[in-house]
Amino acid sequence: MLSKWKIWEFTKSTHINLKPGLHAINSYDNFLNTLIKGAVTKNISLSTLDAPSITTSWVDDNFKSLGLFGNTDSFCINFADKLVPDVKEALLSDDLMLEDRYLILMFDKSDDFFKEITKKDSVHGIKIEAPAFWENDKLLDFVAAKEGVQLSFPAKQTILEFVESNIGSYYNIINKLKVNYDSDTITDQMLDLVIDKDRLDSFEMASLFGFKKMAGFYKKILDIDPDFETLRSLFYFLQTHMAKISDPRYIEKKSKPSKYDKQILSQSKVWKDGELVLVMDFLRSLELKAKTKSSFLKSDLRSAYYRSL
Repeated sequence: MLSKWKIWEFTKSTHINLKPGLHAINSYDNFLNTLIKGAVTKNISLSTLDAPSITTSWVDDNFKSLGLFGNTDSFCINFADKLVPDVKEALLSDDLMLEDRYLILMFDKSDDFFKEITKKDSVHGIKIEAPAFWENDKLLDFVAAKEGVQLSFPAKQTILEFVESNIGSYYNIINKLKVNYDSDTITDQMLDLVIDKDRLDSFEMASLFGFKKMAGFYKKILDIDPDFETLRSLFYFLQTHMAKISDPRYIEKKSKPSKYDKQILSQSKVWKDGELVLVMDFLRSLELKAKTKSSFLKSDLRSAYYRSL
């Protein structure tokens, strides 16, 4: 059966003491796989193999028949989503011999095989989910605590504002701070040596776009000149933002709307239904160009900027 966790919840000791058997593990970000594997296998002796080397004969020899000296080895298989169909079918069978042993499948993708195998009662499925945008502070706290870095409140707020909101970026900045400042509590002033403040803030950009301040929106993009992945992430976020603007009724059900909710309500009065349909199509086209690293994207943004003047 499948259980779902945020990474800071999962790594609490009560959640990583795996019992013998078949385990299937997937994380929203491959960066976390090594960390998760280290946590769940810390007290387990096992061999690690990659999916392309696994055959049905290997499964039969190790988990479907008794060897000369019995089957006692445990294994971890990386890239389990790349297992060939025959091996996947063999692992889905109910006759695997796993008593007192571990077979851990690490998935880079939550593919159909992961979804199917984690439906089995005999399988312990674990899915590490991405933090919601309002949980980035918890993700940063998790990384800082794991690396033994103490952040002052102003330093934490600066990182949340200027560092890309993903596990890899947080690890990168925290490790830079750890190397440069050792055991000191990090102040906002210390960050100036290691942080790049020239980045797009998704919420600032959503505020500009949502209030139709298009000249400022496009100028900021052109001034910073972010990479394709940053632009893809921005245009995806703006689609979710504009979808909320198109139907803000969910906010009415909240007893205490957030500052972001109130912004959505204000911006919903700025847009007409026909405009929203067109702008969603435009944002989807920009996201696709960013995803495919189209050479036309920057010229499209420049043209949009000139039209907004």
